Amino acid sequence: MEYFNQIQRMEPPKVPESPVPAMRLMVERVEQRAMETIEKHSAVLAEMAQDVITDPYGNQSPRDSGVWLQILTRAKAVSYDLYAVLMCIRGTGAIAVPDRKWHWVIQPIFGPDAWETIQQYNETKALLNGFRDAFVKILSEV
Repeated sequence: MEYFNQIQRMEPPKVPESPVPAMRLMVERVEQRAMETIEKHSAVLAEMAQDVITDPYGNQSPRDSGVWLQILTRAKAVSYDLYAVLMCIRGTGAIAVPDRKWHWVIQPIFGPDAWETIQQYNETKALLNGFRDAFVKILSEV
């Protein structure tokens, strides 16, 4: 019996927490700040703007900003989690590139004000796997 008293209980492996909830909170704060800015400037605009979608990388990449606003708008209608992941991908550094097969593909930007490594981008991009069909549909419709 003493042998069994010496055996330590094995803990189940810890499953890493998904970063999506943190992304959701960050995106909610961005939206809240955008609404506060609108409210400061015009009560009429604030009333009309029930939902504000901003392009977090629009200043760095204005040429595809319109495409990203459409992608983000459609993603938000599908799932707030999909929208939050795409906001983080775009905000960290990504552009929409025309593609014959998919209509649009997402291309990461690497550099000091963007993704540091391909691994970092791929880990974040992997969060889209659960939304694959919806995301492909969005890209083909924009």
